[in-house]
Order: sequence, then structure tokens, then C-alpha cells
Amino acid sequence: MRGLLLAALLLTAGCGSDAGLHVENGGRSVVVSPSSAGAGSGPVSPAPLPDRVSARIPIGGAPVVAWDGERTMWAAVWGGGPRVLGSLVGVDMVTDRARRPAALPPSAQPYLLTAAGGDVWVATDRQVLRLDPVSGQPTATAELPGRPRAILATGGALWATVLTRSGTGLLVRFRAADLARGPVTTVGPSPHAVTAVPGAVWVTDDSEGTLSRIDPRTSRVVKTSAIRGSGTHPATAITVYRGSIWVLEGPSVVRVSPSSGLVRQRIDVPGAASLAAGTGGIWVSGPGSVMRLDPVTGEPGPPLRLGGPGAALATTGDAVWLVLRRGGTLLRVTS
Repeated sequence: MRGLLLAALLLTAGCGSDAGLHVENGGRSVVVSPSSAGAGSGPVSPAPLPDRVSARIPIGGAPVVAWDGERTMWAAVWGGGPRVLGSLVGVDMVTDRARRPAALPPSAQPYLLTAAGGDVWVATDRQVLRLDPVSGQPTATAELPGRPRAILATGGALWATVLTRSGTGLLVRFRAADLARGPVTTVGPSPHAVTAVPGAVWVTDDSEGTLSRIDPRTSRVVKTSAIRGSGTHPATAITVYRGSIWVLEGPSVVRVSPSSGLVRQRIDVPGAASLAAGTGGIWVSGPGSVMRLDPVTGEPGPPLRLGGPGAALATTGDAVWLVLRRGGTLLRVTS
């Protein structure tokens, strides 16, 4: 695989078709349902946007996004199949300009992306790569024991939820600097989103509708709580903010107590596609808007209409960055 990647990086990276997205946003792992519009559907005319949108950056395809904590918003565009290259694009948040794309290796599934401390990591269907933030060249790679569902870089570690071919769910820890593999924890049968705070790693499970807490010191599951509502929607996004755990579960955002694991609040957000925390609240993108949930009351604020469905979300403290599903355009929305 390493030889294939080095050869691939000599080629020009292309933008792929729209696809389901997994978005890593500083510890908030989000899944977005597939788009109905393909990248090859022709040019998209820019729609009028609200005054609060202060930047519009065309990326193309169906990018996943992650902020590196400094001045770069990263976007990874899946090539659309196991034989097609993808693209890694860095967007300078000061100039609002996208850098020249670097090639990403082919993958049988959409990329997973995480960034922290100026560094960036990408997972394909079989391995995870640490990439040089200037050149986009891989500086370390590691094979995965199955299909990755989410990745998270935090506190010097890279966490990955993985589903093996035999149907076992794993939480795998790597050293972020060189991707040396560390402890592996068996979790639920279908692990998905992952987030972490000092002293705890939290993982959702699609099939069981649960939330598990793992002690990072012992790599053991110390608590598992049922959080699923009356439906069968998977919990596809999770974050910790203002003393609560927030989980996106289909058309609801579920607020969970980190001490007891019990559901404290269930907030109706019809058509929600993704979730991210920061910049003053919990942000949810929907069919044609983005809205903020109050971090104290959980009440949704007035939606900001965007003229089209929103997909991936990331927050930077002073703004919310959102990908419009059609055309893969990255918008900066001031808070």
C-alpha cells in the first residue's frame, strides 16, 4: 500500500463524487448522509447568501472538514471508489484561499479526517496516515484491523473506532506522532462516533443504541448506557460541551450526563445532517439551514437559511464553517 500511495502522490488529485461524510471536528465525529447530487452534475450557480456568511470557498466534490487549531481548515475529498485518487486541500483561514490540492490514496469508503496542533490525519478503508501539513506527503502510516468508522486526534493520541470483518467492534489507540499502535479495546458490535475529554473516551454504538465510556489509562469499558429513543436511528455524532455530552441521533440531539450516563434532554431537530460544538453553542446543519442550540437550555435558536442543504460542520471559536452539500462549497458563518 505504501508503494501505491507514493506512486499516487505523483499524480494530480481529482475531486470525487458526493458521498456520505464522516467529519472530525476537534473531537466531534459526525456522519452525513449521502448527497443526491453528484460532482459531475455540472456547474452550480452561487445562490444568494445571508450577510453573516463572510467567505465562500469552492472545494468541489463532497469534502470532509477539520480545523487544525491554528490557521488552517482542512478538507479531504473522496475520489468515489477504491481505484480513484482523492484530494487534501488546506484552506488558509486568514486569506480565505485554498492551497493547491495534494493527492490522497484511493479508498473504498469516504475518508475520515481529524486535525490538531497544526497536524492532520486521514483514514482510508484500511489504513490511517499522518500527513505533512505543508506538502501533504505522508510522514507515518498504520494498518487498521478492520473498517474504520471514526478517528480522533487529541492529547497525543489518535483514537479509531473499527469494525472487523468478523463483526467485532474495536477502539484502537495509536500514538499520534508516529502512529505506533497501542492498546485495543473491544467495544459494542457496531462502534461509531468517538470523542474524548481528560480521563474518558466516549464511543457510540449503532446497533445497540448505547454510549460507552472507556478509561484511557486502562483501556477498559467502565460504563455503558442506553441512549436510543423510540426509533431505530443510529447515534452518529458526539461531542462534549459545557458539562454535557451531546449526541446526534437521527432527528434528535440527545443530551447526556457524563457522570451518570443518563439522558437529560432530547431535542427535536428534523432533517439534521451533522453536529459540531463550540463558537457559543451546539450547531446543527439541516436541509437548508444551520442553527445553534443553547448550551444551557438546549433550546434551538432561529435557523440561518443558506439556500441549500448543509453537510459537514466545524467550529473555530469565532465562526462556524459549513460545507454546502451541492457543489462542495465551504462557507464561513460568523457567530
